[in-house]
Amino acid sequence: MKNVTTKQKIAVLGAVTYTTIIGVGMYLMQLSGATYGQPKMVNTLWVVEITLTAITVFFTVKYFSWKEVGFSKLQTKQLLWMVPSIILLVVMWAVVISLSAKNGLSNEQVSLIYLVGFTTLLVGFSEELMYRGILLNSFLKTRSKTSAILISAVGFSLLHSVNILGGLGVGQMLVQLIFTFMFGLLFALLYLRIKNLIPLIIFHWLWDFALFAGTVASPEDETLGSLSSVHLIIQVVLILVLFIYLKKGKGSHISE
Repeated sequence: MKNVTTKQKIAVLGAVTYTTIIGVGMYLMQLSGATYGQPKMVNTLWVVEITLTAITVFFTVKYFSWKEVGFSKLQTKQLLWMVPSIILLVVMWAVVISLSAKNGLSNEQVSLIYLVGFTTLLVGFSEELMYRGILLNSFLKTRSKTSAILISAVGFSLLHSVNILGGLGVGQMLVQLIFTFMFGLLFALLYLRIKNLIPLIIFHWLWDFALFAGTVASPEDETLGSLSSVHLIIQVVLILVLFIYLKKGKGSHISE
């Protein structure tokens, strides 16, 4: 039990460290002339994301194991829970491709999209590894599944509070905290079903990538924002259903 408690403290330390570093990155990004939400923010943040990825890998190798944090046998049938979100993601990418073809992309825009793709891949990997892999799994060992889910979702939501240091308005930040809390709840519940981080990492990456790539292709278009609102509805429905399954003892393939 002492070892488990120590790992929980390490997981919390990891999450706090992660949040602090991204906060510093946001501040430096704003000093460079970019603000949160602009694709050009990645010109500064890609270095920060490499650092964060290295830190999450260090915590995994030093204090946990790849299997322990979610790189174990995939429950493939449980991927059906992700189908509604995947369908919406496909629609989003269809919009991105359509906007790119319609408006045409300069060499500068193409280069920026490549950098956005690289940076968001690091974001998807490191955030899923830290908040669903390390933090969630650490608390699943001693807390109820509901408590562990809430802890990881709150931690993931608070991570995005530092976006205010990147120029995000207070009202926008509060809205984002709600969106990211719901996202954190859903992905924690999905992890309990799927038992593997890889599908979550890929989805997280392609979702962020689509949002920023769409902004590069057409800054004024609001289609992707509307689709994000649709996904919030999907999240609420899936969260409710998955919590019902969880309470009935059908919601997890993680051993007690």
